[in-house]
Amino acid sequence: SRFEPFGAVVNEALVAGCSVVVSDVVGASCLVGDTNGAIFNSGDVKGLTSKLESALKNVKISNEMTLKKNKMLINFNDFTEKLISFIEF
Repeated sequence: SRFEPFGAVVNEALVAGCSVVVSDVVGASCLVGDTNGAIFNSGDVKGLTSKLESALKNVKISNEMTLKKNKMLINFNDFTEKLISFIEF
């Protein structure tokens, strides 16, 4: 994307255990780190290509459907606990 305030699809992919590749102008890029995906500079086709190639090398091919682990950097309960403690401060 060249601009996207916050794409729910990134959140949904991470919760489903998928790694993601997003541009630096996507609002949901704040959810992406080294352990769950990659961020490239918007408009940088070579950067996007490089990140996609790297991501595809890490995909495990399987004929069986497997349950994936949630790849969000922080879970909702931890976030709400931190928010509540911040508000109560």
